[in-house]
Amino acid sequence: MKNHRHTTGLARRLATPLAAVLVAGSITAQTASFTRIGTGCGSAPPPLLNSRDVPRIGASFTITYTGPNSQTPVSMDIPVLLTGTQQVSVTIPQFSSIQPANCILYTIPIFTDVMPWTGTRYQDTVTYQIPNDRNLLGANLYQQFVGVYFNCRSTPCLMEMLRTTNGGALVIGL
Repeated sequence: MKNHRHTTGLARRLATPLAAVLVAGSITAQTASFTRIGTGCGSAPPPLLNSRDVPRIGASFTITYTGPNSQTPVSMDIPVLLTGTQQVSVTIPQFSSIQPANCILYTIPIFTDVMPWTGTRYQDTVTYQIPNDRNLLGANLYQQFVGVYFNCRSTPCLMEMLRTTNGGALVIGL
């Protein structure tokens, strides 16, 4: 009985999304890559997710955001980075009169990073240090920024629009 409880506890810990990434990454060693998926929406030009490099074990990897990014007395445009383990194609519904049509989510996030305010704009780059762990080789991740627009002409501010970037498919490699 005691071993069964230990095994059940271990199984619960391994059921986390990060564990799924680690297990998936242990299958094969691969070349690191970053591939754009789809297009952004909501402004001209549309918001863009890009990469300065490819995700290699033991190295840093930087994602960038180009798009609406500001704060005024009457509005906020906040970039939020989504990271998931599977690629999808989900259209955001028209939830307000100013929500752009054809905005697509390219991943369902297992975690999000709301970009912090830097004093003049929201942060628009994120750098990750990828551990030098061979178990990560071949792990697949998907990333996308969503620009969340808030109208602050009244209190509280109201979310009125989600503008999406293209997605990014990442393979952690050498």
